[in-house]
Amino acid sequence: MIFPGYKPEFEFNNDLDHINFSGHNKIHFWGAAAMAYVSSFWTVPAFGLLVGLTASFAIAYGFWIAWELGDGWKPSWDDPRYKHYNTDSGLRAWIIANGLLSDKFSLQDALIHDLGGSILGIAVAFITQGILILR
Repeated sequence: MIFPGYKPEFEFNNDLDHINFSGHNKIHFWGAAAMAYVSSFWTVPAFGLLVGLTASFAIAYGFWIAWELGDGWKPSWDDPRYKHYNTDSGLRAWIIANGLLSDKFSLQDALIHDLGGSILGIAVAFITQGILILR
């Protein structure tokens, strides 16, 4: 077991009072944007422009919300038992710090970065694909 002594319990992080665009948050934003845009190449031809873009939004935002729900159960970056992974060197420490520890269920990630990225992705898809369809 990687985290001995950890008892999983869901934790909620209301971090809307200090919005930032850190590396972690960029992953959420650009990941949601890319997922919405790329999935539109499948959904728009299958369902039409508006339904396809709505489906792409649901796919991207749904995935990242599910990811955030999973983060709510992981050990926190700030937990003193595991904080050393944030400063240790090496690939194993980096994977643990960035993949297995979390900022808990973050309202900032869910409502700002995931939602904004999904909206940006379908907006770009609408501009690139919608113009071609509507001409």
